[in-house]
Amino acid sequence: MALTSGERSALWHKRQREDIAKHEEYKQKERDRYRKKKEKGVIKTVENTTEREHRKQRKNWRRNQRNKRTKDQSLLKAVQNTLSPPNSPDDALPEVQQANNGRKTMGRKKVRKDRAKCYRELFKLRVDLDKERRNKNKFKRRYNRLLKTADRDSKG
Repeated sequence: MALTSGERSALWHKRQREDIAKHEEYKQKERDRYRKKKEKGVIKTVENTTEREHRKQRKNWRRNQRNKRTKDQSLLKAVQNTLSPPNSPDDALPEVQQANNGRKTMGRKKVRKDRAKCYRELFKLRVDLDKERRNKNKFKRRYNRLLKTADRDSKG
C-alpha cells in the first residue's frame, strides 16, 4: 500500500533525526534559508512590522499558544487515563467507610424524624391556639353583653 505524503514526510524526518550529522546539516540549511528570506524581505522581523501587524502577529501567537496548551492538556489526560488503574467497584469499599456511610444515613434519618415531630407539635399548638382565641372571643362577647344588660337594669 502506498504511503501518504504526510507519512513519507514523517519517515524522512525520523531518518534525519536518527543520523546526528545529517540532522545538524539539515538544521544549518534551514537557518540559511530563513536568513535569506529575511534579507529578501519575505519574512519580516518584529522591528520591521507596523504596530497593527505586530498586534495581529501577537494575536496569532496567543491563539496558537492557547491551542497548544489545550492539545497538551488533552494528551496529558489521555495518558493519565490509560496509565491509571480502573476504578474499584463500590462493593470493594473498606468496611470503615461503609460504617461511616451507615452512620451518616442513620443520622440523616434521625434528623428527618425529629423535624417531622417538631412540625406535628407545631401544628397541634397552632390548632390549640386557635381554639383558645375563639374561647377568648366567646367569653369577651358574653362579658360585654352582661355589661350592657347590667347598664340597662341600673338605668331602667
